[in-house]
Amino acid sequence: MCGICGICNSSEAVYDIRCMMNSIIHRGPDDGAEYVDSNNGVAFGHRRLSIIDLSEAGRQPMQSMDKRYIIVFNGEIYNHLELKAFLADDVKNQLKSTTDTEILLELFSELGIIETLNIIRGMFAIALYDRREKSIYLMRDRAGEKPLYYGFINNIFVFSSELKAIRSIACEKGIGLSINNKAIGMFLRHSYIPAPYSIYNEIYKVEPAGIVKIKYPFYKIENCRNYWRLKENVIKKVEERKAPEKELSKLLYSTISEQMIADVPYGAFLSGGIDSSLIVSYMQKISKEKVKTFSIGFETEKYNEAPYAREIASCIGTEHRELYVTDVEAMNVIPDIPEIYDEPYADSSQIPTYLVAKLAKECVSVVLTGDAGDELFCGYEHYKIIEAYFKRINMLPQSIKYSLSALLKSRLFEPINRRTFNNKINKLSRALRASNIIDFYYEMLRIDTAEDALMKPGISADYFASSINYLFDQNVVYAMQLIDFYTYLPNDILVKVDRAAMHHSLETRVPFLDKRIIEFAYSLPMEYKYNKLGTKAILRELLYDEIPRELLERPKKGFSIPLDDWLRGPLKEWAEEMIYSEELRALEGFDHGQATAIWKKHLYSKENYKSILWNVIILAQWLQNDKKYKR
Repeated sequence: MCGICGICNSSEAVYDIRCMMNSIIHRGPDDGAEYVDSNNGVAFGHRRLSIIDLSEAGRQPMQSMDKRYIIVFNGEIYNHLELKAFLADDVKNQLKSTTDTEILLELFSELGIIETLNIIRGMFAIALYDRREKSIYLMRDRAGEKPLYYGFINNIFVFSSELKAIRSIACEKGIGLSINNKAIGMFLRHSYIPAPYSIYNEIYKVEPAGIVKIKYPFYKIENCRNYWRLKENVIKKVEERKAPEKELSKLLYSTISEQMIADVPYGAFLSGGIDSSLIVSYMQKISKEKVKTFSIGFETEKYNEAPYAREIASCIGTEHRELYVTDVEAMNVIPDIPEIYDEPYADSSQIPTYLVAKLAKECVSVVLTGDAGDELFCGYEHYKIIEAYFKRINMLPQSIKYSLSALLKSRLFEPINRRTFNNKINKLSRALRASNIIDFYYEMLRIDTAEDALMKPGISADYFASSINYLFDQNVVYAMQLIDFYTYLPNDILVKVDRAAMHHSLETRVPFLDKRIIEFAYSLPMEYKYNKLGTKAILRELLYDEIPRELLERPKKGFSIPLDDWLRGPLKEWAEEMIYSEELRALEGFDHGQATAIWKKHLYSKENYKSILWNVIILAQWLQNDKKYKR
C-alpha cells in the first residue's frame, strides 16, 4: 500500500515530483523514491508503506527486466504468487524480490496490459510508463478501492493517489485550479463527487476498472476505457447450483487467506454486524493466533455498537480492543476533514471510521473490513421498500402519473411542500415522472430534493442515470444493487475507508470485493439474498454456523454519529458560521437563501435536515480550506 504520483513536461521535474511525494507521505511513510526521464519529460514518484517484502528490493518506481516499463503501484495483487506461473522460467529465476509489484510488472511485459488486468485479483491504482511507445497508462481496480486523480495544470500533465499532491504543485507554480460548480451540484445531492469528476474542472478521477492512456508529448488524453464490466455474460442465474452456501464459503476462505498474507501485523475492523463478523470468523479459523479486532464505542447508546462487537469478538475468540470516545473527541476530528478528503465529502460516518483506523494503527498496519456486503448481498432494507413503491406507481397509466406530477408541482401544493421534510412533495412529483428504476431510484436517494440541488438552474448536473448506461433483464432490486455498486460503493464507502485509514498509514483490504465474489454475488437468485431470514440471507446462513443467532438478530444501527444533536447543540455556532460564511455566499450559482432557510427550519421546527445541512457545512469548510492553496 502506497501513494503514487507523476508529472510530465515540467521544467523542474525532480523538485516537483518530490514536492508531490511529500504531500502524500502519510500514504507511504516507510520509503520514497522517484524516476525521472528528462529526455521525454516524465517523472514518477512513490511513497511506500511496506507490507510485503520490507527490503529495498521492493522499492518503487520499479523497472521491468527488459527495461521497457516503469511502474508505480498502490495496492495489493492477492493472487500474485499463483500468477508467477505465467512468467517465463528465465524471468522467474531473475526475480529480485517477493513483492507483487515485481510480478505484476513482468506480467505486463510478458502478457500485455489487458490480459494482465484480466487475470489479476486485487485492489490497485497503477501508473505504467511504456518507454518504447512513450505512453503512460493509468489503471484502477474493478471496484474502485484505490484512488487515482489525473489532469492538466496549464500544459503540465499530473496524476496522484490524492488530490492534495496536485493542489500542492499547482500552488507551487502559482497555477489556479477552477472549481467545478456542476460537481458541487452532484455533491449536494449525494454527499460525494462521483468519478470521473472532481471538485476542479481541470482534474478527473480514473473510474473503477478504468484505463486512461496518454502519449508523448503528453498534452492530451488519448483514450479512456473500461477493461471489466458486470455484463450479462457474467451475471447468470444459478438455480442449478446445489449448494451455493458451500461455494461462497470456499470463496471466502480462499479470498481471506490470500488477504491475510503480510509481513507486518494485521487485524480487522469489527462492528458486530453481519459482514464484519463473517470476515472475522473466517480470519480466526484460518489464523493460528488470535486475530486482533477493533471497534469504536460512543456514549450515546442509540449510536453505540461496541457492546455487540465485544460479544461477537468474545464468541469468535479474537484479541479485541475497543475505544470509547466522547462527543467532544469525535467532534475534534471535524477540522481535519478537508485535508483528509481533499474535496467535499460528507458521509458523516467518516468520523467514526477515522477514529477506528487511528485505534487500529496503534497495533497493526493492515486491516480487513466487511465493506461491500450490503451492495453485493442485498443488505439495504430500502431495496424492498423502494421496489414496492416503484411497482405501485408503475401500475398507474402514464397520463395519470404525469397529471399527478404536474398537480403536485403547482402553486396549490407549494405551501404543503414547504412544511414537509426536505421537499417531499417535490420529490414525489419527480418520482411520478420516472420512466425506469434508474430514474426512480435516483429521486428516492437524493439527499437534497430541492429542484436544482441548492444550485441555480443550469448549474447543477445529473450523473446518476448516465453512470449506468445499461441494465440487463433482471428485477428491480438487482437493478438497484447494480446502481449502488457503480455509484455509492466506489464514490462514498470506499472513499471514506481509504482516506480515513491512509491518513494513519493503515492499509485496508476488502474481501467481498474479490472479483470471484463480486461475480458470484451478482449471479445469485434473489432468494439467496433476501428471504425469510431477512437481508443478506446467504451470509446469515454462513454466520449462523459460527455465531449464535441471538447475537446477530437485532436492528441495524449503522456506523453513525448523533449529527442532529450536534448541529442543534455543540456544533450550532460553528455550523452557523459556515452556513453564513463569505465563501459560501460568494459561490457562483449557489442558492444561499434557500440554504439559510433550511438551516432556520432545522433549528426552529421539529424537522430534521441534518444530511443536506452537513453537505452545505462541509462544502463551506472545504471552500475556506481551499483558499490556502491559492496564490
